[in-house]
Amino acid sequence: MSIFDEFAADASEIVSEIGRTVTFRGNPVSAIVSEPQVGESLMAGGFKDSTSYSVKFVRSTLLAAPFSGLPETGEVVIIEGREFTINAVSSRAFAAWVRVDVEPRDF
Repeated sequence: MSIFDEFAADASEIVSEIGRTVTFRGNPVSAIVSEPQVGESLMAGGFKDSTSYSVKFVRSTLLAAPFSGLPETGEVVIIEGREFTINAVSSRAFAAWVRVDVEPRDF
């Protein structure tokens, strides 16, 4: 077993113990969700409050059915019933995790 296999096994164990269920591509999946990042953005007409998150998925889970691929910007993640759009994806070929940054769809 390589060190990368060990990392993947550890990631799966971590997510099973402390992960939260989110919805991605219409299917529930356990992930590590950051604390909310609350801020303001300048919009037409003034400032608007926004809440964003970082979400970590186990890579091997996303590569298996029913997901069959890594996330892409513009896709939707549902957290606690609220829709968020992926605006950044961090992924390395041998990493156990895929991290995405999401912001509210109604932003």
